[in-house]
Amino acid sequence: MAKAKMTGFSRFLLFLLIFAPVAYFSASYITGQNLQDMLNNEKPKTEIVSEEINTETESISTQNEVEVLKKELKEKEVKIQELESELASSQKEIADLKIQISTLKELINPQNN
Repeated sequence: MAKAKMTGFSRFLLFLLIFAPVAYFSASYITGQNLQDMLNNEKPKTEIVSEEINTETESISTQNEVEVLKKELKEKEVKIQELESELASSQKEIADLKIQISTLKELINPQNN
C-alpha cells in the first residue's frame, strides 16, 4: 500500500486550522474581552440598561451641553479681548522703551551723530 504524502498546501491549511483560533483567542484575552462574552455574543445587562437611560436623557444632555458650550465660548471671547488689550499695551510699552534706549544711546555717545 502506497503512503500518502502531505503537500505543502495541506500543511499550510493544517497550520492555519490550529494557529488561527489560538491567535484570535490570545488577542481577545490581551484586549480584555471575556471568552464567555465572545461565545454568547450577548451584551452585558448593565450595557442594555445604560442604553435605555441614554436614549431617554439624550435630549436633555444635548441641551445642557449646548448651554455649557455657549458659556465657554463667551468666556473665551472675553479672554481673547483681555489678551488683545494686554498685547496692545505691551507693544506700546516696547515702543516707549525703544525710544528711551535711543535717547540714552545719544546721551552716551554724542559723537556718532
